[in-house]
Amino acid sequence: MAIFVLLLQGLFWSLVHSQTFPYVSFDGQTLANHSYVDLSQVGTSGSDSVQCITDLSTCCSYVQGPHRGDWYFPDGTSLPYPGDGDIIEAHTAERVDLRRMSNASTRPGIYHCDIPTNAVHDDTDRSIRATVYVGLYTSSGGYISISGGMSLTLDSDLNESSPRFTLTCISTGGPATEVTWTRDSTTVTQGTQTVFNDPVTAQYTHTLTVTGRLPGLYTCTVANHKPTTASASISVQTSFPPTNVTAVQDGPTSITVTWTPPSPLGDTTGYRISYNGGSRRGSVTISGSSTSIFTLTRLRSGETYAILIVGMSSVGLPSEPVQTISTGLVPFQAPVLHMSPTTTTTSITITGIVPRGSVVTGFIIQWWRNVSIGCSDVNQRKIEERGLFSNYTITGVEPGNRYAITVRLLNAAGIGQVSNTVAAMTEEDAPSGAPTSVRPGTITPTSITVNWDQVPCAHRNGEIIGYTVHVISNGTVEETVNVGSDAREATVFRLIPSTLYTVRVAGVNFAGTGPYFSTLTETTTGLNVSVTSSSTMSLTISWTIAENITVTSYTVSYSNRNLNCFNDSNSISRIPVSQSTYTLTGLEERTEYSITVTAYLPRGRTEARNVYGTTLTAAPTTSPTSIIIKVKTSTSVTVSWGSVDCRHQNGEITGYRLRYGEKGGGNRTVQMVSGDSTGGNTPISGLIKETVYTVQVAAVTSSGTGVYSHPLIIETPDNTFISLNGSVIANHGYVDISDIGSTDDSTLLCHTNRPPPPGGRHSDGEWFGPNGTRVGDPYRDYYNVPGLVRNRAPMIVRLIRNVNTGDPAEGIYQCKVKDSAETLRTLSVGLYNSGGGNNVLAHL
Repeated sequence: MAIFVLLLQGLFWSLVHSQTFPYVSFDGQTLANHSYVDLSQVGTSGSDSVQCITDLSTCCSYVQGPHRGDWYFPDGTSLPYPGDGDIIEAHTAERVDLRRMSNASTRPGIYHCDIPTNAVHDDTDRSIRATVYVGLYTSSGGYISISGGMSLTLDSDLNESSPRFTLTCISTGGPATEVTWTRDSTTVTQGTQTVFNDPVTAQYTHTLTVTGRLPGLYTCTVANHKPTTASASISVQTSFPPTNVTAVQDGPTSITVTWTPPSPLGDTTGYRISYNGGSRRGSVTISGSSTSIFTLTRLRSGETYAILIVGMSSVGLPSEPVQTISTGLVPFQAPVLHMSPTTTTTSITITGIVPRGSVVTGFIIQWWRNVSIGCSDVNQRKIEERGLFSNYTITGVEPGNRYAITVRLLNAAGIGQVSNTVAAMTEEDAPSGAPTSVRPGTITPTSITVNWDQVPCAHRNGEIIGYTVHVISNGTVEETVNVGSDAREATVFRLIPSTLYTVRVAGVNFAGTGPYFSTLTETTTGLNVSVTSSSTMSLTISWTIAENITVTSYTVSYSNRNLNCFNDSNSISRIPVSQSTYTLTGLEERTEYSITVTAYLPRGRTEARNVYGTTLTAAPTTSPTSIIIKVKTSTSVTVSWGSVDCRHQNGEITGYRLRYGEKGGGNRTVQMVSGDSTGGNTPISGLIKETVYTVQVAAVTSSGTGVYSHPLIIETPDNTFISLNGSVIANHGYVDISDIGSTDDSTLLCHTNRPPPPGGRHSDGEWFGPNGTRVGDPYRDYYNVPGLVRNRAPMIVRLIRNVNTGDPAEGIYQCKVKDSAETLRTLSVGLYNSGGGNNVLAHL
């Protein structure tokens, strides 16, 4: 540092002794440009003024106009003439003086003198001017400062393990006679430099160049000969390197780089990724310390890239570089295939252009049959070949088929993009396969309908435009039928009854007719069978047959189709050929039968026809089963019943008749009720309370009403009563606890004929347990009696099992409810367990 200070002092002294014009003189001494003068020492006379001296003899009296010199304040305004201020300028021959007229003057700063000079030592060009500077200071300041703090510039490749960087600070206000650089308070001397920038502001640039990854607190201190000092510092940090760096190709021209941000992040503000693949290299800067992925694009196919990533900081050094090697890129462009391939019946030759710049070691060609010709099997194939692609011949394709073809280039890195798709149609050949599943359809004495499935895709050899059907007898084609490509059946007419024929079908395309598929079939005898209902227990069968057909005999067989009720079937022995009718007797009424008539022909052949017939309907001969009556209120019940035995239905059940009335009374009410063979149900209302009734049910067919059931007796209860599953429980009766459930059919119901009170929706009755405790309401979340809860409905109060609160206790339970006369009625029922209810029964 001492050497640096001596160099600056030597610079100043060289300026003093050379007296290059113009120059500044004070107190008889020549001052270097940008020197400092104590403002308090400047006086009012020429001897103690600051003198700006030139070598131009015609300068510098005040009257010289543009050839006079001038002094200027630090703010750039010119000093006044004597008598106009506290600091003035005075003009004499060949100099301009700066004088302080008042001891109170404190206007420190950088003053400058603008004065003509005789640059060529004669008077030929008096317009040449020069400027010199002097700093006037006071005891309170030396007027040197560092502006803008300190900056850091990276000078080397970020990927170098030992980077080079430069620190810069700028001082103003006068010559810096001493500059000191420190790192963590230790003086640094190598790599320092000071450069004079701006004479107006006396600006100097001070730099320190550092080689190596050397973080720390760097300080630049400048001083002048006052002495006055100024300093600036910067903390240089080293970013932490990222980890787990990977590079994966994710496209034909791109690589995605991922990494884990450093922990801790420190001063990291982003990352720089550099890549080098030989012909392609570059770098990209990514902001954000938490960023962990970036995709490099526009890379060159087929190259292997070295990738380096470093962490960056806002003020500091990058992290150590982390390197990874990516795989080579696949071809980034697809080949362009020519749109007109060359074809034969079994081959396709394609040509194309490989894009420039692609590194290619082979190609993959793929083709598939176009489904537009009606084939569900696309017959897709793929072949991989080595070498450069320019043309290729596909073999093994099928005649008359349309194919779609693509090509993809490949290299050691992988497979490139798919080319454009070209279509090619191979030349047609006649079908090499026949239609499949050729089979006879409807056959009459003079016609045969034949059905088939289409020619398999692999054997069409072109587009099927139709089908040809031949009917052959004794080796001669008797009939020919041609149909379109969409047809899957054809009917051949003008045939001979009961004759054996060969029927064959072939597919046709533009190149010819393919092979035939044949089947044997025989025309029929024209046997027709009909049946009529003779009575409720008989059917008459009639039949006819075509002329000139030899029949040896007939048989008639029949069976009851209602197998759930009957299993009667029979077969009538051979019937003479002269007979064409037969009557079946002893059958069931209104029952459907399956009847088959078989004609026996020469050569052991037979032909049969099946028909169905139904005997006439009669009224049912028995009553419905499973009749159940359930009490709903004191004046209404519900009646339900099951089916009539199918053997006695005697036809289709169309409804039921219900007959009921008071027991012992003469009047009976009969009403028709809808229903089917499975049964039915209906309500009966308008009954009289506490009255015994009889109820009967009969089934109805179209022939009339069947047999009524035996009378069932039911007694309507009082206005208030208890029931279980539709059965009335006598007051003080008893019920097995296990019979009480949680559904409507299994709850214990307390009935009343009193509607809900005004504004209410339900009855207001209550159930009470054996100890008089009221049974709780689950909707209000209180359970007073174990195992049971109460639920209200219009004119009903239910007693319901609640398994969540235990088992009900045996004992006498009471229902208290008002009837329509507002009389409070109390009904009792005993609940017992079937295993031990004697105590309850004893109280009843």
